[in-house]
Amino acid sequence: MTIAANGFEIRYWRRAIVVWMIMLLTLGGFGVSLSAQVPVPTPPPPSTQLSWDHDGIDVDGFALVVDGMRQDLGAVARQPDGSYAIPFPTLTRGNHILVVEAYNVAGRAASGEFQVRVVALPAQPRNLRVVPALAP
Repeated sequence: MTIAANGFEIRYWRRAIVVWMIMLLTLGGFGVSLSAQVPVPTPPPPSTQLSWDHDGIDVDGFALVVDGMRQDLGAVARQPDGSYAIPFPTLTRGNHILVVEAYNVAGRAASGEFQVRVVALPAQPRNLRVVPALAP
């Protein structure tokens, strides 16, 4: 499968682990707008997570906004490395914008936009066989 990311083509056959690592590392701190599209397969592998950093101070919960639709995540457990993570949402094919919001009684603070492009793996070739060559 060939996918484009930042003007480059990435060819992979089995898993998109490297793409996931790039995506998780690219989702930096809040307030940073990320304009590069990160390609992700659909459905995402079960172990794939959307991760972000936050100091955890003065926050009652988090929300995930996908293409303008807000989903309250409530309190999210902090990971041992200090980051926060949720299972990566299942998205339809195409381009999507993800935003994570931290909130408390005073209001909300949103991350920058994180753009992803959901791609599907091609169907497997099947019915392999040996056949005589066709005559010209």
